[in-house]
Amino acid sequence: MLRPRVVFGISPLLDGLCIMGIIIMIPTFSVLLWRDPGTVREARRRPLAAAAAGVDAGDGCRGDEEDATSPYMTIRDVARGAVPQEGFCGFCEIVMPDRTKHCRLCESCMHTMDHHCLFLTKCVARSNHRLFLSFVFVLAVAMAMFLANVVVYVNATYGELGTAAAIARATLRDALVLAAATLNAATLVWCIALLKYQVALVCVDRTTVQNLMFASPARARGAPCRRFSTREKLVNLIAFCLGRDIGAADGGAPKLLV
Repeated sequence: MLRPRVVFGISPLLDGLCIMGIIIMIPTFSVLLWRDPGTVREARRRPLAAAAAGVDAGDGCRGDEEDATSPYMTIRDVARGAVPQEGFCGFCEIVMPDRTKHCRLCESCMHTMDHHCLFLTKCVARSNHRLFLSFVFVLAVAMAMFLANVVVYVNATYGELGTAAAIARATLRDALVLAAATLNAATLVWCIALLKYQVALVCVDRTTVQNLMFASPARARGAPCRRFSTREKLVNLIAFCLGRDIGAADGGAPKLLV
């Protein structure tokens, strides 16, 4: 009867890393489920200079005086052409702040919305984007450790039989372990691809929504173009990881990029 061999210095380490990954993932996932992703709760603010000078004096219509003293933009600003029509959300009835998009699944406008995650059943936006990527990274590391543990286990248990016989015996005796390893391997590939895509967007200060929008030549036409150097990309990535505003990290560079 074959018995698993104890692999000192390897298997205990992998077990510990897997357990540590699970311990980190559970509270991270819980916070992701309960944290507000970045729901917009107020309209776009007026430029300070315009508000101080009373630029929005209007055309004498009732409510213009109130608009001129209000710190927030209204639909009258859209009618005057101060805000493009795309900047007004007809569902929430507010002038959306910059980099805001309405999510029809969440039924709210989200600030710096990246995408709506069906796994979380909520948006990934300004308040939880960094936490979401941290969760995916920890998940990928934990799955990689699990796959390494499976390889060590199979080698320690069936290594004496040769490759073909070991695979056949493992399939019969540990089908559940191999099935879990297969699912983990497929999910790990997806996590790595997602992380690569998200990090590339973070480096150029762009969200998935913006990337998909600018992928259309018709929508991208006339948009300001900005090329980032390797140093600027690294600065943006570090600023994102530290929770800082990327615009402040790169000297206030424009955020509408292609």
